[in-house]
Amino acid sequence: MPYEYQLRSNNLNLNPTINEMLQIMNLSNPFNRPLIRSSWKNSSQEYLNEICSTMEQCWDQNPDGRINAALVALRMTQL
Repeated sequence: MPYEYQLRSNNLNLNPTINEMLQIMNLSNPFNRPLIRSSWKNSSQEYLNEICSTMEQCWDQNPDGRINAALVALRMTQL
């Protein structure tokens, strides 16, 4: 579940209120983005590595570092 680690780390319910989610989303970097399981990122399946990398590039902390939807679509069709 997105933000599960952050919710547990802050002793919050796994069914958070809107205010609790805002609290989690406003944590300082790098904890303000969902965490991707290391087993997915380090998978021997190349397509899974590409998907994880693309996801992280979509939510780059710096808006100029984020990739656009056309590039995401291209990568997904290439898989």
